[in-house]
Amino acid sequence: MLKHSKTKKSEVVISKGETPEDCLLNGVEKLGGFSKFIDEKDQVFIKFNLNLPTGFPTNTNLDVLKSLILLCKEAKAKKIYLGSFSCRNIPIKVISD
Repeated sequence: MLKHSKTKKSEVVISKGETPEDCLLNGVEKLGGFSKFIDEKDQVFIKFNLNLPTGFPTNTNLDVLKSLILLCKEAKAKKIYLGSFSCRNIPIKVISD
């Protein structure tokens, strides 16, 4: 457990929805919202799995990633960093750009 966490124990939620994005949003709501985990001025790093600039093959649903970023912004995170490892010798800067 992180020493700066506001929770006293680990929490797990099983969430259902019509889309992966719905599952994320329902799960976050059941946990009490993102502001329970992210304070204003926090820096957040989101590690996602994206193998090619075209988005395929991908292990991360891009709608879920977008929603996750928006949730961090709503919680007033100071800075949001995204990181992934690309394959086939494609620099991450190319994906970022």
